[in-house]
Amino acid sequence: MDHAQFRAHPPRAPDISSRHLSHPLVRAVVMATVAGLLLGPVDLLAQTTLPYPWANLANSGAVWALAAFVLGATLRPAAASAAAGIVLLPIAVESYYLAGVIFRHDSTSTLWSSTTGLWLVLAVIVGSLFGLAGSVVRSPRRAARFAAAASAGSIFLLEALAILARSRADGGSNHAGQTVVIEIALALAVPLITLALTRHRR
Repeated sequence: MDHAQFRAHPPRAPDISSRHLSHPLVRAVVMATVAGLLLGPVDLLAQTTLPYPWANLANSGAVWALAAFVLGATLRPAAASAAAGIVLLPIAVESYYLAGVIFRHDSTSTLWSSTTGLWLVLAVIVGSLFGLAGSVVRSPRRAARFAAAASAGSIFLLEALAILARSRADGGSNHAGQTVVIEIALALAVPLITLALTRHRR
């Protein structure tokens, strides 16, 4: 054996860090963490700068669910999509309240209040469901793709009905009707756009 050649070119150690980062679950968690850190502050900024009724849309839980759906659709396998949704939305909730503390001087108690805890529980449930639905939209079965796309639109329809019911209970709002119209339009448009995009990719 040529010992001089061995000394000049020692065996390379495996790049463990790169291998770990290429794992689907690790990649999903990293992407979801970055997206969640951005989603919270951007949502708060949109609420405080956009005119009504668009500011209502920025404060929409359906938009956050759609974010988990879109992220889930970009990942595979399905476990990575669900994991991404589970990580994305809770981090977005905390980054939203943290942005309020930093930029609006809100109380730090908002980071661990009972209301925040409720939102975190809902974030885990909604994030896992819509992250998984995002992965199903790539299914080779047409019925599965249609069902997944419909779920992305249905959350807007449900939210529109909730806004309408709340508005009637409160005696009506100047912007509630406009917000309902926008959300119903999104309930129809989101599934169509989703199916068109997935068909193009396929």
